Amino acid sequence: MSLPELKGASRSEVSAKPMFLTSKMKEENAERTGGRKSIFGVRTNEKFYEEKRSIGGKPTVLFPFKGGEQYVGEWMRGEKSGFGTQNWAQGHKYEGEWQNGKRMGKGTFFVKDKGANQLRKQYTGDWVDDKKHGVGVFIGKTGDVYEGEWQLNLRHGMGKQAYAPGSAETSYNGSWAAGKRSGLGILELANGDRYEGHWLNDFKEGPGRYFYRATNKVYVGEWVAGIPKCGSYSDAPLGCFPDLAAAVPETVPSTFDGANGALAEPFVIPDLHVLGAGNIVSEAAAQIRADRARRQNAEAAAEAGDAGEEGGAASPAGSVAGELRAFEAAELEVLKQVFAQYDPEETGFVRAMHLQAMAAATGLECPASLIEEVTKSLEADAGAELTFTEFVDVIAIITEAL
Repeated sequence: MSLPELKGASRSEVSAKPMFLTSKMKEENAERTGGRKSIFGVRTNEKFYEEKRSIGGKPTVLFPFKGGEQYVGEWMRGEKSGFGTQNWAQGHKYEGEWQNGKRMGKGTFFVKDKGANQLRKQYTGDWVDDKKHGVGVFIGKTGDVYEGEWQLNLRHGMGKQAYAPGSAETSYNGSWAAGKRSGLGILELANGDRYEGHWLNDFKEGPGRYFYRATNKVYVGEWVAGIPKCGSYSDAPLGCFPDLAAAVPETVPSTFDGANGALAEPFVIPDLHVLGAGNIVSEAAAQIRADRARRQNAEAAAEAGDAGEEGGAASPAGSVAGELRAFEAAELEVLKQVFAQYDPEETGFVRAMHLQAMAAATGLECPASLIEEVTKSLEADAGAELTFTEFVDVIAIITEAL
């Protein structure tokens, strides 16, 4: 079309003609930035090449490529950034925020279970660098639900786990570390029992209380690797099982009646008397904690040594970060003698007001300000009563602080 013809042509005729694009214009058009429609990924179709080989290279009805991933959403300089939806070849799906090509921010991940026709919501919450990180809700295939904090795809921090119907455990509410129950938490069981106490690597570890619904009793003691090692067994405080308290005000039957979940014959703990029973339990608990501290220190030292072999020099002996104070048998004996001096009637308790003098008797010269600081950290006052186990813990804290 000549220049005179171009002047007389309609706008639609001019726009229909191909437009000359400079190299810069081509680069700008090719750059993925802003909102885009569907962008598909393709994968090599292995069956195409297998059939070509089997028929000697002759034509085949198969296509050399097959469908792969699909993304619909926002981009920034060629990377998924903003809000978008990603569908994977396996059928999984993510809807949410992106940054630099990775899931970052708020988003929901759906999975396609084998043999299922519909997607199942698996996780909704925070993401960092393509990993569950922050606060989110995870729904398992069997119906278990976790709601709480995450770190690098693992439950970490505070969270509540509701277990699938039919499980022996109903729920856990408490602290997690690296995907396992660790720290302080409460476990509810399907039979009505309840555990309140400390955990380590998914096991009951440390001081805790186990409430037995069938007998309305409670065990208070020390646990090691999920096993109760020493403690006391007594009537549970009023109100621990509200549904039983109204029907059985004093004692709870010991023969289980499956019809109503209650019991038919009184269960009474035999009246036994042991001299210094409180001290026996407390001293055993102190020994268990000392053994635990030594075991954890040894594990930490081994990990530090492995890390040193892999990435550089290992930590020198005795300098493991976070090392716990573990008393030897002779040291515990000295602490027992000091405790006995301030508990002449063998009640199993001493007053916090005597802590400074008791520490001095063990050879620790500590200022009154430190004793006051430690007492406040325990939410106690000068008149508070301490067991031998608690006394040992206080001395360990003072030793580390000096």
